[in-house]
Amino acid sequence: MNHLQIKVAEIIIQTMIIPFSVQYSKRINAKVAFDDFDGIIANIAETIETKSGEEIMMDKDQLTYKSKILTFRWDFNILKPIDKGIFNLEFRESECYLLYEFFMYRMLFISFISAVICLIVEVDILIAAAILFGLNWIITIIRHRLLFNEIVSDVEDSVNKKNDRLTRAKIN
Repeated sequence: MNHLQIKVAEIIIQTMIIPFSVQYSKRINAKVAFDDFDGIIANIAETIETKSGEEIMMDKDQLTYKSKILTFRWDFNILKPIDKGIFNLEFRESECYLLYEFFMYRMLFISFISAVICLIVEVDILIAAAILFGLNWIITIIRHRLLFNEIVSDVEDSVNKKNDRLTRAKIN
């Protein structure tokens, strides 16, 4: 093992500047009532089920799901590189916010094992493995941001449709 491989491994292990828990928050641009929370959480659960989320647990204002590693999924499945995700609804200053946090420790573990194998075999692809991990991390961050934006848009649409129906019912 050469000096460069040792130095790169030390830098990766010591700095750990890449977060393995990412959180997004966005204000819902619709008039949300506390009564809407159950429907919103149910809609989010449906979306996560279509993405192959497992062990979905719903509460009044929270949804938690897990993504198991030993379940068959296509390699491009959005939930494959993460361990679990949590959606929370909360009111701040009379506005409703949706928060989403997901955890990527599995990605760290698999990358670490790959790096150790590269070091043991003394293959000069340690840097390539680090780059590949970084690219996977960036892709995961982007894809989950897009998923979050899609869910927020769906929530806004469903709440606005419900509010329109209620307004029309009051007029008639």
